[in-house]
Amino acid sequence: MPTAPAKPCRSPRCAGRAMPGSRWCAAHQPVAHAELAATRAVLDRGRGSAHARGYDSRWASTSLAFRRRYPFSAGWLSRTPYWTANLAHQFHALRELAAAEAGFLAFLAPGGAGLRFLEQFPIYAWHPALQPEPSAVTDHIVPHRGDQTLFWAEWNFQSLSKRQHDTKTATEDPHVRQVPIGTAVPQHSHTVHVVRSRRFRLHVGQMLSMEPTPIWDTTFVP
Repeated sequence: MPTAPAKPCRSPRCAGRAMPGSRWCAAHQPVAHAELAATRAVLDRGRGSAHARGYDSRWASTSLAFRRRYPFSAGWLSRTPYWTANLAHQFHALRELAAAEAGFLAFLAPGGAGLRFLEQFPIYAWHPALQPEPSAVTDHIVPHRGDQTLFWAEWNFQSLSKRQHDTKTATEDPHVRQVPIGTAVPQHSHTVHVVRSRRFRLHVGQMLSMEPTPIWDTTFVP
């Protein structure tokens, strides 16, 4: 099976090629990871301890239960400017159905129900991995930044491997528009990013101004 050519190393003036699943060559990857760890250490000093941010025994139990339902990860989701809590709730409900049938990996595979949903409603961008990896971290798709609704809502969870989580954190776009979270936010989520036409963008623009609606009002066509 043919494979995609390796991308250039992200290190300045390096003529090498990036390693599979990485943005750097073998020589520069350890340096890049060390710089990332140092940056995180500086940021963490200003954020307080993990326990102070809510990652306590209750979180550990919730995280483990979620990862047992999703023991492998084929990639990760990131929010787009078209994200709404209502659509995230609908996406998660479909994901839960797939998990109950042990088809959660096929959910976001080509032709899967998850990608079909995201083609209609691109609330998330999908970043596929080269191959599924065992999950080790429960990640918040939309960074919670202290918001307890986003922190505890399972629709905002995704299970990732440690490598995938590190990559997502390093590439997180801080400029994605923050969507206010109201009291009507549901309890489930998921999405992918394919804006195809002006007509579609207008349709999404109309949906962004809508009030959250219950899941039984979904307009997703499988």
